[in-house]
Amino acid sequence: MHSNKNLALRVAWNSWALYLCGTGLIESILLPLPAHLIKGGVWQFLTNTSLLVTCLCMLCIISTSVGKAFKIKYGAIRRTVNDLENLCCNLEFIVTVTYWSIILFCPDMLNGKSFAVSWTLDFKIHLLPYVFLLVDILLFRNNQDVSSTGFTESFVLSVIFLGLYWSLIEISTSVLNDDGLTKFPYPFLNNDNFMRRTGWLLVFMGLGLINHISLYYSMKLVNKTKLRIE
Repeated sequence: MHSNKNLALRVAWNSWALYLCGTGLIESILLPLPAHLIKGGVWQFLTNTSLLVTCLCMLCIISTSVGKAFKIKYGAIRRTVNDLENLCCNLEFIVTVTYWSIILFCPDMLNGKSFAVSWTLDFKIHLLPYVFLLVDILLFRNNQDVSSTGFTESFVLSVIFLGLYWSLIEISTSVLNDDGLTKFPYPFLNNDNFMRRTGWLLVFMGLGLINHISLYYSMKLVNKTKLRIE
């Protein structure tokens, strides 16, 4: 009974999360782009790219949770969904920390003057996704069988994702669209050379690593607390 109740709560939580994050993603990609960002398209922004993956992850969580309620065994798929959720949590942590740090202290480093973004949309795409994922991982997901080795290996997905994303915007802006008009999606990258832009990539990876390690120990602490309560 307790298991079914937890599954129902998880489905409800992720359904609500999917609705808010999904509508936020739609609103975000429908924002008109300024001339210097048109060629790069809406997926040149890490916010949109990570949020798309997060929405797909939430859909997978809902599907597997419903399947589990009907006694369907997923085996390796469950581990894959967990790794995907860890990846999304790292990406959304990077988006959340980077965005709010810059918008509050160095707003000129972002495209604030190019977009008219409401506070509601801001929260939908720059804060709530991380909150939803963090609560799901710590309160609803079964983390009793998590191992330090497996959890470390799952961080490789974050490194690969960020590396591919960075490579794509680098190629798109510096190589394919080197027309003097097209610029990087974030102003703080436009005045830097390749090595400095790579340095920003390492900063993002570092933020992801901080979240990943914090997440691991938080799961351990929550598991111990649940065992004591039970």
